[in-house]
Amino acid sequence: MRKGLTETEVLEFQTRIRTFFEKTFANQIVACVVLSMSAPSQLRGYTRIGYTPHFDVLVSMSRLGINLNWLLLGVGEQWTDSPNAKKVQALLASGSKITIEYYYRELAAPATSAAPSQTQPHKDLP
Repeated sequence: MRKGLTETEVLEFQTRIRTFFEKTFANQIVACVVLSMSAPSQLRGYTRIGYTPHFDVLVSMSRLGINLNWLLLGVGEQWTDSPNAKKVQALLASGSKITIEYYYRELAAPATSAAPSQTQPHKDLP
């Protein structure tokens, strides 16, 4: 049991995260790719043992539109009002789940432009 958490709180977290994975992703491999997990064993650690997801996994979940307060604490609604959350909810309502193809086509952030060159002087410098 985690320090400061009751056994019930850990079990409720495991239920929420397992439900999220099972209802949202086509399979464990898709969940691992989309959420930056190294292997399905990491996913099982979250759903069966109650490990807290790593920061990068939580960020990836948040970018999908999951409400982290709901996921971690059971507080509030499951989904945020973000555009990605609305897309995911519509997909799930249609009876489908996130696939790798869907993720890259509809949800992945577009590539950002390259950072300015380090060799260019700042505008305010002579």
